[in-house]
Amino acid sequence: MLAPPVTWWKPLNRMEKSWVLVAFTWCLILTVMMPLWFFIGRQNVPVTTYRATPVECQCLR
Repeated sequence: MLAPPVTWWKPLNRMEKSWVLVAFTWCLILTVMMPLWFFIGRQNVPVTTYRATPVECQCLR
């Protein structure tokens, strides 16, 4: 394995900058949408829980 040249890093060109901007914008949108989906959307976790005994679980097999 060879070491990279000393000047291996170069500034991004226009196309690379636009893709980084698109990816960063999408990350921000999804970060904002996560709490919105939880509070506003219908995807909230159900709060109803059930307790089952081992005998009740035997009939499921």
